[in-house]
Amino acid sequence: MLLFFAPILSFSCKQKKPMGFRERKIELNDSLGTITINLPARLEKYNSWSDNEVYQRIFYRFNDNDYPVVKEAKSYNLDSIYQFTIWQTDLTTKEISQKSCFSNIDSLKILGKPLQVTEHYTKYFLREFRLINNTLFSIEAYKTTSFSPTKTTLFVIATTCYKDKKLIFVSECRGKDTTGFIDNLYKSILSIQIK
Repeated sequence: MLLFFAPILSFSCKQKKPMGFRERKIELNDSLGTITINLPARLEKYNSWSDNEVYQRIFYRFNDNDYPVVKEAKSYNLDSIYQFTIWQTDLTTKEISQKSCFSNIDSLKILGKPLQVTEHYTKYFLREFRLINNTLFSIEAYKTTSFSPTKTTLFVIATTCYKDKKLIFVSECRGKDTTGFIDNLYKSILSIQIK
């Protein structure tokens, strides 16, 4: 009798996305396409803006409701932050000529150093290249006090080229509530689909 129920239980427990995550779709500017990603459900607020006057970047940001929504320059002054941002920017002339948004320095940095390396105020937990849904990404996870010696910030960052743009996925968390941040946002990165 137990054998009869085991396959049913196994089948019913399969899930498309991890518990506590919501599927989000982001329409990129310039008819570039759509990003689908599973983000922690707490990242509810959404905002988009550009700073084309200076850097030619477009930002797509999700924030936790308990944290303020601020643009880049002001975010480093906050005591607490919990957000996920996609930066859309043009490829540089060098990246276009190399046909890659990964420089040789990126490759050496990611492939040439062991995990748990500490550089100045930064401790790395993960550095890798990974193929996610047929798109190559460089991924790094680390903690740093480089913005302030009294505040530790956790980051999970993934970078890829898509068409003629560079997409940088930046997850950052600073404050008391950092439990599971790197694991959860790494799962989010692994769910990225760009179409």
